[in-house]
Amino acid sequence: MYIKSLARGGGKHRAINIGVKGAIGELFFIVDSDDYLVSDALERIVEQYRLVSNEESCAGVCGLRCYPDGRVIGKNKVGHDYTILDCTSIEYRFWYKYEGDRAEVFRTEILKQYPFPEFEGERFCPEALVWNRIASNYTLHYFWGKVYFCDYLEDGLTAKITKVRMESPQASILYYSELLAMDIPFWEKCKAAINYWRFFCCLLPKSRRTNIPIKYFCFFPIGFFFHVKDKRKVYASTNYK
Repeated sequence: MYIKSLARGGGKHRAINIGVKGAIGELFFIVDSDDYLVSDALERIVEQYRLVSNEESCAGVCGLRCYPDGRVIGKNKVGHDYTILDCTSIEYRFWYKYEGDRAEVFRTEILKQYPFPEFEGERFCPEALVWNRIASNYTLHYFWGKVYFCDYLEDGLTAKITKVRMESPQASILYYSELLAMDIPFWEKCKAAINYWRFFCCLLPKSRRTNIPIKYFCFFPIGFFFHVKDKRKVYASTNYK
């Protein structure tokens, strides 16, 4: 109950930090309060984990998230399919091109090495920021099995996450700045640069310092355009000030 209330007041990432710090089990599985697991999810996870438990380079296992009607969340842009796939989360997202939320289960000892950064006054930090940092040193064991049901609708989700990122710009731009330094396709770096400037504009003037390479400065006008568009759309729909 304490961790749940902390998530509401200080953000999910702070709750995860508290949970990981006190965890003593071998694996750590994050399940949101509105979601639920497949009846045999834990058995499937343990079964897959046993296949890689002796591999020090593997950070954990990852199954599928689904809608309540059983449809798998996300898609694959290039038509790849797999039963088992061992790779980093960066390779999974940007080279194999799988989209959508997944059900990551990490070794607790590894998560303890990668706490979520916490910024004063911000209640959001992208989970992918930490997953990407882990991907610099570890792989994940992906398996095509449904283990997690998400009870949310796509409608309105984009607007909501945009507003959340606007309210936590330091964590948002940290995510995109680190993404620019990773081995991802050129087009993905272009999108990361645009989004970096998009949320950089949400910072207070006294906090606007950047350390990304100069070659990405040319994307500022596009990022500013999306920033203005976000303000008009999100702020108007929520009466946000």
